[in-house]
Amino acid sequence: MKHPPRRGGPVPYCRLNSVQAVQQGLAVVREITAGRSIRQAADAVGLAPTTAWRRYWLVMDWTRSAMRGPRPPLRGTAAWDRERVRW
Repeated sequence: MKHPPRRGGPVPYCRLNSVQAVQQGLAVVREITAGRSIRQAADAVGLAPTTAWRRYWLVMDWTRSAMRGPRPPLRGTAAWDRERVRW
């Protein structure tokens, strides 16, 4: 039996609960609004700088989105709509 092709890359083996991702994102946003850089915020929250950047934009995209509801796709992935309005 042949499987349909995957879209958007491989499924990560270590998926994080969306509540935890949003909590981490809010912590990063608080650090950045306090005047810290992404690197400093990542160190304060205990994340890698890349992960902190992703969590920051997860929260920013979600809160600025006109549509409240499901989690927005992650920036830089195949699921991200390139034609989407940038904030």
